[in-house]
Amino acid sequence: MKSEINKQIAEARLTALSAQMNPHFIFNSLNSIQQFISDSEKENALKYLSKFSRLIRLVLQNASKNTTTIANEVAMLTFYLELEALRFSNKFSYHIAIDEDINRDSVEIPPCFTTLRRECHCSWLAE
Repeated sequence: MKSEINKQIAEARLTALSAQMNPHFIFNSLNSIQQFISDSEKENALKYLSKFSRLIRLVLQNASKNTTTIANEVAMLTFYLELEALRFSNKFSYHIAIDEDINRDSVEIPPCFTTLRRECHCSWLAE
């Protein structure tokens, strides 16, 4: 009984954390799409919208889970970084390295993307 209550509390916290992250991120994303359209950058607007929709789908699918695969986490992080790269005119590069001995599709970890996204303000991009 106590473990079930702890599980429900953990799920509620994760849901709350997701809700805190989404409004700001969604606002910035929609502003980016609007800017691409205003600047007549149709191709970038379509790329951004496609990546944004895939990321939102993954975030929503994983929001209520206590664990997710490394593959899912890497996919979310990759979509996010690709969105930020588009938003900031590719002014940064990144590389995600995972040990080759780790099975990305079967190893489960606590969801980190939401926490990482909330903590990462990317202020260094403005410099």
